[in-house]
Amino acid sequence: MGKSSKWRLIQIGELAIKKLNQHIEIVRSARRGYEASNETSAKSVFDVLSKHYRTVGISTVNNIHDFEALVRKQPDLVFLRSKFLPENTGDSILWISALLKKHGINHTGSEQMAIELESDKALAKLQVKKAGLSTARFVKISADKPLNFGSLSLEFPLFVKPTTLSDGIGIDANSVVHDEASLAAKIAELTANVTSDILIEEYLDGREFSVAVLRDEDTGNLLTMPIEIIPAANSNGNRILDYATKHTDTEQVLAVKNKRLNMLVSESAKDVFFALGARVTAGLIFV
Repeated sequence: MGKSSKWRLIQIGELAIKKLNQHIEIVRSARRGYEASNETSAKSVFDVLSKHYRTVGISTVNNIHDFEALVRKQPDLVFLRSKFLPENTGDSILWISALLKKHGINHTGSEQMAIELESDKALAKLQVKKAGLSTARFVKISADKPLNFGSLSLEFPLFVKPTTLSDGIGIDANSVVHDEASLAAKIAELTANVTSDILIEEYLDGREFSVAVLRDEDTGNLLTMPIEIIPAANSNGNRILDYATKHTDTEQVLAVKNKRLNMLVSESAKDVFFALGARVTAGLIFV
């Protein structure tokens, strides 16, 4: 091999390992219920981004002082893993996306309106229904008010979970209920252990899919990446993504290879995406 050929190989190698000169900061919370995913997930994001960007950090933002420290870092982009701060001013929630926008710092994910819908499952379902899309029938009850079973116009089995909490909090084998006694027991359990209103919806027994939606920066088209999620059967024989499954990562994840199924799931995800006013950033796509 001649000297010129060797030099070309060296140049190609340097291009392959060259990192973008940008500062990406991953924002998470250490407080239960305020984190979009667990610490292991944030570390996985860090490992991927570190291969492509020169400066990558993880900021744990639990209060306004932590947020101010994040602003002083002046990152080019925040990879947002947390929605809002535990503190509030009167009746106003401190949404991190809105605070970042105020300081001129771009972030992944949607803006405040869509995050508010995503943070309240009942509001999101109403918005989806308003757009003419199908969603399981449901009721939302306040944790401090007893449920009038006589007025419940839903058919068993039902699925019971916190309205505003994420990451599987409050979801376990007892979340699928088949009668009034088990429904009352689950409501009592949630009322005693979580701070949230309660969503009761008709249980949909079927396959579960998750779809990543990204926007092509050049064409503006939405790109979808659907996967099928198969949790292990719990003690009651149901396959649900409960708190324990999410934190132990024991679920099976499969690519959706059937073309027709892939198309149906993807189109449904796009419809919900638009109905909720979601926003995506496609600058963080790695193959």
